[in-house]
Amino acid sequence: MRVLVVEAVKTLRNSIAQALREYTYVVNEAGDGRLALWHHQSGHIDVVILELMMPGVEIESSAREYAILEYPAMRQGEIVLRGEIWEHVHCDDAPPESSVVEVFVSFLRQTINADSSERLIHTRRGPGYMLGAGD
Repeated sequence: MRVLVVEAVKTLRNSIAQALREYTYVVNEAGDGRLALWHHQSGHIDVVILELMMPGVEIESSAREYAILEYPAMRQGEIVLRGEIWEHVHCDDAPPESSVVEVFVSFLRQTINADSSERLIHTRRGPGYMLGAGD
């Protein structure tokens, strides 16, 4: 099993990594969000141990953008229908046939993909999206 330990404090990161290695885990280490993302994109990672409030991991978004991103993240790797996202977010201020979900997904793509070479939000055939690395 490959573990990615993401911790800004080097001594703590090294201690966690060493303990995991003693239990025969393969461990990669990252001291900031950008390096963690690089590790995650460049190799197979089974588990991530992630420090909260990591410098670099941060994306500014509105509450609605967060809610729209949250639902596919909970179902990562699965196709999520626009209607399911709509129900999760409770977009009560617009009719269900409006393009509110599509507009917010477009904003999220611009924000998330700004510093990444790999797209994380994918449109799938029909009315759905999928969150995850690769096509």
